[in-house]
Amino acid sequence: MDKAAKLFSIFSDKKVRVRNQHLILPHSREELLELAEKAFNIDAATMELETEEIDMKLFFDQLEELQNINGERGNECKIRKHAEKIFAPLVDHLTFDSKGNILAQKR
Repeated sequence: MDKAAKLFSIFSDKKVRVRNQHLILPHSREELLELAEKAFNIDAATMELETEEIDMKLFFDQLEELQNINGERGNECKIRKHAEKIFAPLVDHLTFDSKGNILAQKR
C-alpha cells in the first residue's frame, strides 16, 4: 500500500495518504480519471523499482509521447495543447506569447 501511495504521489501534486490499508486520494473526478490512466500504464516490473527510478521512467515515457505528436514547424498547436494539459495543474499561471511559446509561472 505504501508503494502505491508513493506511485500516486509521483503522478499528482496533491498529498496521497494511507489510512487503514486504504489510499486516500483528495482529487476531483477528472483528476482521478487522469490518475487512473497513468496508473493503467504502469506494469509489474515498474512497481518493483525505487520511487526515483519510477519518476525517471515516467518522465521518459512522457517525453516520448510528446515527441510522437505530429507538429510541423510553424504549426505546433497539437504539441502546445498537450504541453498545456501537462503544465496547467503544476503552475499558478499559464499563458502564451505572440510566437506561441508557453509561459508558466510557479510561485
